[in-house]
Amino acid sequence: MKYVLKFTDVIKERAWQIPISFDIASGEFTALTGSNGSGKSTIIQLAIGILRPDSGNIQLLGKNPYKSNLVRRKIAVAFQLNSFSAMIPIEESLRLHSRLFKIPWSTIQYWLELFSLSPKSKPFMLSGGQSKRVELLKALAQDAEIYFLDEPMAGLDEEAITILKEWLADMRKKNKAVFLTSHNPSIIDLMDKELNINDLLKGGQQVSFKKSKIVLELEDWKPKLEESIKDLAGVVNVKIELDEEMLSKLGLPTQLKDKLIVIEKTNADDIDMESIGGQFVNTGSGPNLFAKVKIIIETKGLKNTLSEIISILSKSDVRIISVIES
Repeated sequence: MKYVLKFTDVIKERAWQIPISFDIASGEFTALTGSNGSGKSTIIQLAIGILRPDSGNIQLLGKNPYKSNLVRRKIAVAFQLNSFSAMIPIEESLRLHSRLFKIPWSTIQYWLELFSLSPKSKPFMLSGGQSKRVELLKALAQDAEIYFLDEPMAGLDEEAITILKEWLADMRKKNKAVFLTSHNPSIIDLMDKELNINDLLKGGQQVSFKKSKIVLELEDWKPKLEESIKDLAGVVNVKIELDEEMLSKLGLPTQLKDKLIVIEKTNADDIDMESIGGQFVNTGSGPNLFAKVKIIIETKGLKNTLSEIISILSKSDVRIISVIES
């Protein structure tokens, strides 16, 4: 599994004295929650290399963010407060930002128009909501591998919130990672997992996953695909149920539909019956045991897990009869 961010036994004494550890996988949406003053913004500042940990290790895209300037060019950040100079027109600040992060000016103009912002405005002239839009624009206009958003919904009206949620949906399709802090349940609910800082400080990686279940009915199942599905970042468990009618044709009791050990060998004489409890099927001949199966997959709730599973199945010519996601 590829991790875009990894904290290992990190301490920042001014904020906490107990080591915290967590990781974020590529394409994962993560919400960092906790009470005011608990250290959420400090974690973001450590993650992007503004602060150095007093102890422990931080890896951002495989590099130490405090020491690597290059890795900072691959991330996008929107701070809780506007980070532009108060007396300089936002157009000047955005032009510098676009050059630093290689953002086409046409993209900046698109976001200025979308957020109804005047490029000649100076930050001190803006309302709280407008100021927040400018700060978000910096990050949302970038093409980054991971996006850090500190309280992105604070001060936004419904129009801007809708724009933000549509952007998140687009990042989901592009398999980008998003790490944000928030107290707002409506945006936390869009995340794949929640890290509560109070739980992290209790020791270990305390992660609250939004678990879900996917049930697929398939034709022409390939047993070798089970491992590929299990290796997906969002998958917790996979259970295969064989078709009862096919089991009957093979002379096997239907109670074994989810208990058989499948061994793909054509020579049954090579199989140690006793070592596997005597329940096996020789897939080299006879009726196709996998003509129809049901797969029950428990997931962490990652929104792109189902599309990844479908991609694996379609590449191996497995036909999907039905999909139920709950």
